[in-house]
Amino acid sequence: MVNDGSDTGYAHHYKNGKITTFMFAGVLFICALISSIELNHFETVKEHQVRRSLVKKLENPRDVMADYLFKKAEEQITHNGWIFPYFNDTTHNIAALKNRIQKLYFDGYLSKFDFKIHVFNANGKSLSADNDYSLEVFKEMVLSSSFKVSKYFYRESDSFGFQSYFAILPVNDKEERLGSIVIELKSKALQTSNRFPELLIDGNLKSNDDLKNYSYAFYFDDKLVAQSGAFVYKLVRDKIQFPAKTYNFKTTDVVSPTSFRPFATYSHLIYKPTDRNLIVISKEENAVYYSVTSVTFFLYSYWHLA
Repeated sequence: MVNDGSDTGYAHHYKNGKITTFMFAGVLFICALISSIELNHFETVKEHQVRRSLVKKLENPRDVMADYLFKKAEEQITHNGWIFPYFNDTTHNIAALKNRIQKLYFDGYLSKFDFKIHVFNANGKSLSADNDYSLEVFKEMVLSSSFKVSKYFYRESDSFGFQSYFAILPVNDKEERLGSIVIELKSKALQTSNRFPELLIDGNLKSNDDLKNYSYAFYFDDKLVAQSGAFVYKLVRDKIQFPAKTYNFKTTDVVSPTSFRPFATYSHLIYKPTDRNLIVISKEENAVYYSVTSVTFFLYSYWHLA
């Protein structure tokens, strides 16, 4: 039989009917690349779903730690006799009463709120220096624009970008009604702290780390209302319109990438609860770094399994 050279080409790629090391490595690399792409796609879809859940929490925030402390504070304030003289004394030293209540019950974790009190006698007349506030206004808020979080504390329903609470605490000396103390709490504007509310689980306080790797911001009429995290948001948002109640993802470059993060970007989830309100949750990403890392992992795994 005449050899036409085909056996030579066959022998060039195969040795004794086996795939060469180079070809085997190539097959493993392709498999690792496909696995990496599938993994990154799965992780992206999963993370986007997590962010959708987080934006709903921000839309309707609940600070369980604050709720827990409110219950303790209202119980002690309404049953402490040292408050009675402030109602019976004709001088009505409301400033001293405010300072004592704030120091005893609204320090520590609750110091993140701006604190105000208004004091009314048994007839609903203001004993505070500012007579602009009526007790009836707060009673109306209970009925029309708030959510009850404890026996006497309520969270305002229209405080977008902030956490706002108020309480109407009755003051009774045995069977005698002395009056009421109204407490107002509002989270301080433009929060930049990375501290997030704790969770109360089985009677123990535990840290809520859901948002620790994210930045977020609230906009009202395209103007920044509040923000938290490492990302620096614009004071006035770009005039890009999104339909209400839709989730929109956008990617931007890091303004000053370092040598350690040359390909870093930010992924933003933009959500509009209403036509005037907007929430942004941002997360730093590095697709190139994660792709190289995952390809290396799969290549190493496949090589040792082969």
